[in-house]
Amino acid sequence: VNRSKRRVFVYQNGDELATSFPVAIGTPQYPTPRGTFRVTRHRPMPTWVNPDPTGWGASLPKSIPPGPSSPLGRYAINISAPAIRFHEGPAVGTAASHGCMRMYYADVKKLAEYAPVDTRVIIV
Repeated sequence: VNRSKRRVFVYQNGDELATSFPVAIGTPQYPTPRGTFRVTRHRPMPTWVNPDPTGWGASLPKSIPPGPSSPLGRYAINISAPAIRFHEGPAVGTAASHGCMRMYYADVKKLAEYAPVDTRVIIV
């Protein structure tokens, strides 16, 4: 993931660029973390669980079930950074999230095909 370009680049065989997708990244207040992580889980129709119920999420419910009102959309790919994931969401191409990488639904589904559990994720 290149935060400045707001894109995720998918490489195969080490250095062969397979594809890329636009993403929304975290705001300056809640930046997408830099580092090397791993894909830990694929979540079709995920339930959103409030990651900060005593902070920025204090006015939000404890959880939101899968469906159109879920902040995670219809698909999420968890990575080993705490509470950070790729998921369907709005404002793709901007700095708008609390650190997650929001994607168009078709793109996050395609990314899931390239990134099984344990795939390395580098965020720069």
